[in-house]
Amino acid sequence: MGAAVRVSVSNIAWAPEDDARAADVLTSLGVEAVEVAPTTRWADPARVPPDEARAYRASWAERGLEVSSLQALLYGRDDLKLFADEGVRTALHAHLVGVARLAAELGAGPLVFGSPKNRLKGTLSPAEARERAVVFFRDVAEAIQPLGTVLVLEANPSEYGADFVTHTHDMVDLVEAVDHPAFGAHLDLGGMQIAGEPVTEWVARSAHVLRHVHVSEPYLAPVGASRLDHHAVADALRHVGYEGWISIEMRRDAERDPVDSVADAARRVVAAYGEPR
Repeated sequence: MGAAVRVSVSNIAWAPEDDARAADVLTSLGVEAVEVAPTTRWADPARVPPDEARAYRASWAERGLEVSSLQALLYGRDDLKLFADEGVRTALHAHLVGVARLAAELGAGPLVFGSPKNRLKGTLSPAEARERAVVFFRDVAEAIQPLGTVLVLEANPSEYGADFVTHTHDMVDLVEAVDHPAFGAHLDLGGMQIAGEPVTEWVARSAHVLRHVHVSEPYLAPVGASRLDHHAVADALRHVGYEGWISIEMRRDAERDPVDSVADAARRVVAAYGEPR
């Protein structure tokens, strides 16, 4: 049985000017880290000076939070396509390695690769797309391994605009094919619900490659909006010995104070995932 997992919250759930207020609330609830979408801070995350990255890390540490992970790696970079020509793939590779360097300076481990529209396969057959993706992701994994980071692949349902790796079984298959310690599996609970997948079953089936988890709802609604049994998911993760981060991912609440909404989500998640029942 695994130890109690550690809870993080993605900073996409509040405005940057609310960082300090969010940190105060989250630390009071037992949250240990923040997951960072780097474009909330930098226009070009792949070219952040190391001293600037370390200062940002220190600003969170002063508030009592680590930086657990990064997400939204390709936000605003519609030009970087996985299945484009060689020049574009080279640029995508360089961008991901640059973001991995940023992650290393921030002390973050997992880098969540979702980006459904950056990986549209178009007219490629599923087999051709898989073959090209295996080569690409293995090359990236080899490049980032010395940095101590890991790229984790997220399945995106077609409802999110994806046409490649739209189900968890596709994601696990690709991670197994890449077969590299710096490339792992990521479970997104909201996307899995949209796809109608049995969440606890896939926790067990992906355990051998699982490196990161997003506690989320379909379309990034506030956590608790669905009927997903988070206690059952937490039990499944403990059963397989998962000891990675559990990161809350939700969009900024437009109906109420986003920090209050995040606080409610954090209470639910810490109660479900933080300690065994």
